[in-house]
Amino acid sequence: MSLWKDFISLIYPRLCIGCGKVLLRNEDFLCNYCFVNLPKSHFENDPESELDKVFYGRIPLQKATSYLLFEKSGKVQRILHSIKYKGNQELGFRMGEWYGQSLKNCNCFSGYDVIIPVPLHIKKLKQRGFNQSEV
Repeated sequence: MSLWKDFISLIYPRLCIGCGKVLLRNEDFLCNYCFVNLPKSHFENDPESELDKVFYGRIPLQKATSYLLFEKSGKVQRILHSIKYKGNQELGFRMGEWYGQSLKNCNCFSGYDVIIPVPLHIKKLKQRGFNQSEV
């Protein structure tokens, strides 16, 4: 099976979503360099992060956090576009695994029972067929 995948990758190489370089056999979606250098927010470690402040006075909220910092035309935008507009739900699931592991390691959410994804407007949900933050 591995030999077959290697042959197929000669014709249709798997490319890093972050930088466009060919992925190695053990890499998924992002090359090791792009994965290690993702612009992580670390909001979960900040008791009063910039993201928390966005919601002050708007809704009752214990904590708001995000995995990555968005930069226009950057890696994160390419990742989000792949998930949202190319239907790459597997990448969305993998991002969730990576972030979940990060949250597990920091113990900052050990007292919480539920983490809720950002709801998607019904029109967008029908258009896309899935809520990327749920994935």
